[in-house]
Amino acid sequence: MVRLRKLVPIGAALLGALLFLGSPPTASADYTLVIQEYDQNGNQVGASQSFNGNTSNGRLSTGDVNTANFSVNVKASETAYLTGANPFLHTDVFTIAATNNTSDYLRVFLTNTGFTAPSGPVLTLVNQLSSVSFGPSNTLPSVTMQSAVDLNNLAFGVPNGTLVPPSGSNHAPLVYDSPHAYATDMVTGNADSRVTSTTSFTGVSGPISLTNFITVSGLASNDSVSFNATTTVTPAPGALVLLVSGVPFLAVGGWLRRRGRKSAVGRP
Repeated sequence: MVRLRKLVPIGAALLGALLFLGSPPTASADYTLVIQEYDQNGNQVGASQSFNGNTSNGRLSTGDVNTANFSVNVKASETAYLTGANPFLHTDVFTIAATNNTSDYLRVFLTNTGFTAPSGPVLTLVNQLSSVSFGPSNTLPSVTMQSAVDLNNLAFGVPNGTLVPPSGSNHAPLVYDSPHAYATDMVTGNADSRVTSTTSFTGVSGPISLTNFITVSGLASNDSVSFNATTTVTPAPGALVLLVSGVPFLAVGGWLRRRGRKSAVGRP
């Protein structure tokens, strides 16, 4: 019985340590970035503009793109651009500028499929918005971001019922409701600060997709904003992994201890 009591916490600790040894991440050859302007009712203004990036080319660059009321220049990258990284999507918004006074929104979507998740029963989806800068006026526009992971590996896969702002029925590109997708809470960017939201998930059995979607509004004419947006999947923190994986060990240990006490009571 003494040996069992010593082995239980050792076994749980070793399991927690081993879960941090992840598999080499990979992704499919192409990833997609879409730019779309909407009015306040969520209706599309003009056509969507779509760009594909290839892992063999490293980063994707849109160059200067114009919608009805915005000028946009975005770069994007994913796991293959940074060897050895956990699965990630990164949107580097060099500039989004309003070319007219408008109440419209601009949205940027980035998605990719075929990621290999890190090993472990519990993983964490990290949604991070940083390096927000704006000008030349002192009016801070609204910049929001949300990330999703889909265990069904769908491009633009989001949890059922996810609201991707602005509201309305005419979204482009379509985001697909998936029963096996998870999303972080939405974050709102602040000047020169980093904001993060996370969610944990389980049940990975194959390739996964990652998607992030960004909404910019409140830009005055000739104002602009720039920022970085990153979606990452990492092994869950050790405490969370042990909470999930260690409970069975602790339950078995408790049962054995109770059984030992009963046996001792029954002895002459």
